[in-house]
Amino acid sequence: MIDGTELTVIMPAFNEEANIQNSITKVMDILDKNRIDYEIIVVDDGSIDNTRNRAMEIKDPRVKIVGYEKNVGKGYAIKFGFQYAKGKYIIFFDSDLNILPDEIVKFLNIIKSENRDIVIGSKRLKGSVIKNYSLLRKLLSISYHLYVKALFSINIMDTQVGIKIFKREVIEKIFEKTYIKKYAFDIEILMLAQKLGYEIKEAPVVINVETKSHIKPKNIAAMFIDTFAIYYRLKITRDKNKRYF
Repeated sequence: MIDGTELTVIMPAFNEEANIQNSITKVMDILDKNRIDYEIIVVDDGSIDNTRNRAMEIKDPRVKIVGYEKNVGKGYAIKFGFQYAKGKYIIFFDSDLNILPDEIVKFLNIIKSENRDIVIGSKRLKGSVIKNYSLLRKLLSISYHLYVKALFSINIMDTQVGIKIFKREVIEKIFEKTYIKKYAFDIEILMLAQKLGYEIKEAPVVINVETKSHIKPKNIAAMFIDTFAIYYRLKITRDKNKRYF
């Protein structure tokens, strides 16, 4: 914690011109209502639309808009945004608002009251509410879960939900070892967290997938390849410069 800020919300955004102002405003409204001391860091991941300018129209010192010209990936965007973060707790929150902003407050309360290292959302827990989740998304989620279980001995039911909160010192240590910039970023940070001995708590989450799916075959293939690259660095390579540990 650098300046006393309690919570940093990092929101990666790619081509969210139509929604970004609404997303930021809704997050601010719920945090203000709950009297949370916060900052929001919106990371423009090389959008080719007007995402960054639309976000910058929100004039509030608690909202920082950062980014870069070329699209790299969600993992890179979050890590890039973290360098500007001042909060005691760091939460990753998808800017498409498929997850309700109320969940930010819930997850902050859990990590504080239970003194957890990490709290992540899980669709597979009792109490989760999932709306408008397509059959394709369900099949991909199940397939990827089985793939991860086959590669890693990681005791997590759901690695991919777009809300995760960390103690600052925890995510700092994890980021020192991350490689993945795009599709398998979530499993990488959770695998590293487990290897570093941090406790991960899964919590029920409310998801309403209102935006259209942009799932592309090449992205699905890249996610599976990136995930195997994590396994390779962990289990196979003998090159010390390419290993996690």
